[in-house]
Amino acid sequence: MKGTKFKRATLTGVNLSKKQLQGVNFQGADLREANLNGASLSRANLTQAYLIGADLRGADLNRAILSGAKLRNADLDGANIEGAVNLNKPLLSKETIALSSSHDLLEGINH
Repeated sequence: MKGTKFKRATLTGVNLSKKQLQGVNFQGADLREANLNGASLSRANLTQAYLIGADLRGADLNRAILSGAKLRNADLDGANIEGAVNLNKPLLSKETIALSSSHDLLEGINH
């Protein structure tokens, strides 16, 4: 699905579990309550995406762009967020992840 564009698409509750979504453009997409469990989202553009309540357990978000993404109540347990970027800066460091779960850290971002 590389290069596919879902810019501003309404994908509420969609099941994309374990899908290969590397480099897909989800900019501004509504992915509330989406099942992205185990999905490969490396280098995906999730700028301003609504991921509220999304299941991202075990998802690969390496180098995904999360600038302005709404992640409240998203489940990121076991997700690879190393290298994920927010406003061209690393979203979280390895040290931060080791101290707390990614879900707890991201819950307060972009309320």
